[in-house]
Amino acid sequence: MGRFVKNTELKSGSTAIRVPVGTTARRPEVPIDGQLRMNTTLSRVEMYFSGEWHSIAKVGRVNLDQQEFTTNVFATDGNGSPISNRYGDLSYRYDGGEEGNVLVYVGGVKQTPNVHYQFLGNFQFDLAPTDPTPGVTILVVHNANSTDAYGS
Repeated sequence: MGRFVKNTELKSGSTAIRVPVGTTARRPEVPIDGQLRMNTTLSRVEMYFSGEWHSIAKVGRVNLDQQEFTTNVFATDGNGSPISNRYGDLSYRYDGGEEGNVLVYVGGVKQTPNVHYQFLGNFQFDLAPTDPTPGVTILVVHNANSTDAYGS
């Protein structure tokens, strides 16, 4: 038997609705456009649309945050060995597919998401820069996808 709402009007005042909550692994097996949920793995509200889950950006003023890295100064594995073309630790965690939410510049040249860089589902990213010269500054700008973002 299905459940039906008897009163389709939500009362005004100090009320709220609760969206489904779960980890990334617990997403619906067969998602449908328009589904909304709280992802506890990512600590984000997300919506399914056009074949993928999208984080819902915060509305309002959001500080742009930036980090600098240097080409050929790589992130390391669990044994402390450098991993070629891998950088981190980022201030934020990103999943693969979220590259368009972040701006990356190498030596002042904007890199193309999913072509020159990709996220790994942790606090690191792989980079195949347009200029791989050692010692060049890599600038990563966070929160660029939020509405009304401004520089700090």
